[in-house]
Amino acid sequence: TRLVNENPDISKAKEFCEMATKEIDAEAPAARRNCFHGIGHGFIEDPLGEEYWGKPRELWSRAFPYCDHISDNPSEVEECIEGAFNGVVIFMEQGRYNFSLDRSDLFKWCRDEPEEYQQGCYYEFGQKIDSVIKNDLSKLAPALKDVPEKYRVLISHVAGAGVMQHMISNESHVVQYQQCASLKDREIRDGCLNGIVGGYRAHGEPGTSHERALKYCAMPEMLDGDRQNCYSQL
Repeated sequence: TRLVNENPDISKAKEFCEMATKEIDAEAPAARRNCFHGIGHGFIEDPLGEEYWGKPRELWSRAFPYCDHISDNPSEVEECIEGAFNGVVIFMEQGRYNFSLDRSDLFKWCRDEPEEYQQGCYYEFGQKIDSVIKNDLSKLAPALKDVPEKYRVLISHVAGAGVMQHMISNESHVVQYQQCASLKDREIRDGCLNGIVGGYRAHGEPGTSHERALKYCAMPEMLDGDRQNCYSQL
């Protein structure tokens, strides 16, 4: 992030990611993805020039011509795009530079984005949906009513994992399971449940998260069909 912030040269940024992750990629496969995410984030400078204050679209759009050519791997391009959105969403959440996060219409900035950038927008704003539903996953469906159908499963997964970030210290997550299981839309329901399992990996203590996830999948309150799917996510 700092490298790009100080010198927005994509060749140097890409070279850094290649070098920094080459030796650890086998042990930490997410490191390379995180590096490309950081490149996108780096285009959102901080401190921010006043000409971009309160202008989110103008700000994140600056990164896209760079991100589009950062890699031949589409997933790495997407990571860069998401990083740019993420930087602006953070400003919004913090109320800096005349930005604000409108939780009454969380995805309003995404609807008019070009198709190739919409997924990154919905994903990064979706990271804040836990505050919209107040960590109650049973309220997820109404919060997704204005989201294009093709992104609803993605955001329901993000929601499940996001709520787990706040609840990971709880001894049991029966409540979170039951909230997801109550959702009537099957795809949203399953995305939500898979997000809970992903939450153990993302937010659990290293060395114990897998064991806790296994315990979660084995809890007697879980339906057999959900249990089979739960184990398949580990």
